[in-house]
Amino acid sequence: MKKTVLFLAGLLLFLNSFQLVATIFFSFLGYNFEFKFSTLLAIIIGQLTALFTIFILTHKDLKEIIFLKISLSILTPLSIINTAVHIIALNKFNLPIAICLFGSTVCLCLLTILCVKPLGLKIATLVLSGILIGPVALWGFFTIADLSFGEDRVIKSLESPKGTYYAEVISSDQGALGGDTIVKVHSFEEIDNLFFRINKKAQTVYFGEWYEYEDIGVYWKDDNTLIVKQKEYQIE
Repeated sequence: MKKTVLFLAGLLLFLNSFQLVATIFFSFLGYNFEFKFSTLLAIIIGQLTALFTIFILTHKDLKEIIFLKISLSILTPLSIINTAVHIIALNKFNLPIAICLFGSTVCLCLLTILCVKPLGLKIATLVLSGILIGPVALWGFFTIADLSFGEDRVIKSLESPKGTYYAEVISSDQGALGGDTIVKVHSFEEIDNLFFRINKKAQTVYFGEWYEYEDIGVYWKDDNTLIVKQKEYQIE
């Protein structure tokens, strides 16, 4: 049983950090990372956490394992961060993910209270988790309610001469706050397979007044040079 619980602890650490680490890594390189099985991953995490919790609660001797105490002090706040990563990645409410990840966090908080020692480590873990829960819950509320502070609308799209990039002129309507005219450049380069999609982040080359989108002059000079209002922007 001890080996099983230690294996589950290590596996949960990996599963809860996988999407977060991949997102940060590719973001640092200038790419977007999308894992296509986020819902399945959340369900697996929820089920394994429930099994992990049952094993520990029914075998009191397991609570004294040092690796387990350290794992729980990491897993509890990590599970909250993982929930935020899923919300941001999907940008919409998903009931199975919400149930599984929320349930996982509750189980880990319970185990932290019962198992983590010394008291200072337990308090630090719970305080950090409490701090993280606030913004994640707020973001989740806005996602569930489908609230937004504005609306972006693509006015036109222009492909570069060799088809490497495409530029978008966007009207960003912020309601009573006004708005902006934005020009973004996207790359057609991407890796898209069964498990994930990786593509280059859009490059914002121009911010202007909201009304400018009506007659803004945008065209490609060559495959790596975009002209916006007679000014050249090099695209890399």
